[in-house]
Amino acid sequence: MRRLAQVCVVITLAAFSSATCAAPPATSARAPGPTPAPAPSLAQASGSAVPDPFAPAPVAGHPPLSDAAIHEAIHATLVEADQQAAAERQAAANKQMQPGVAPGGVVYRGSAQADVLSAAFDQAQIPSCLHADGLKFQPTYIFFGLLALPFVAVAKLRGKCD
Repeated sequence: MRRLAQVCVVITLAAFSSATCAAPPATSARAPGPTPAPAPSLAQASGSAVPDPFAPAPVAGHPPLSDAAIHEAIHATLVEADQQAAAERQAAANKQMQPGVAPGGVVYRGSAQADVLSAAFDQAQIPSCLHADGLKFQPTYIFFGLLALPFVAVAKLRGKCD
C-alpha cells in the first residue's frame, strides 16, 4: 500500500513537471516589432485532434453572492442542524427503551457483559428432571441411557432437578 502511494506521488509529480515545462515562459517585456506566431503544439503538428491530457482544466466561476443566496444558505444550514438534533433525540429515546439502559440513556452494562451474565444464569438454573439436561448436576458415573434412569430419582430426591 505504501509502495502504491509512492508510485502515485511520482506519477503526479511527473505530470505536473511536464505540464509546467511544456508551457511557454511568460515574458514581461515585449520586443518591438511583429509578434512571432506561436509554435504549433504536438497535437496540431501530427494532425490529430487529441486534447492535451496535462492541459489545465478551465475554472468555472462561482455565481455572485447576493443577500438572498446568503440567507438561503444560512436557512439550509439551520434546517440541517435541526434535523440532526431531532435525529439524535430520537436515537436517545430509542436507546432508553432497550434492555440494559438506564432511564437517562446511559448504558449500565455492555452487551458482552449482558451475554455472559445471561449464560451464567442459564447454566446455574436448576433443570427439569424429565428433560435432556436433567442429570446435569447429578453424576451418573459410568451409566448412560436407560441404565442412568435410577439416577433421575436420586437427583429428584437430592434437589438437583425439578
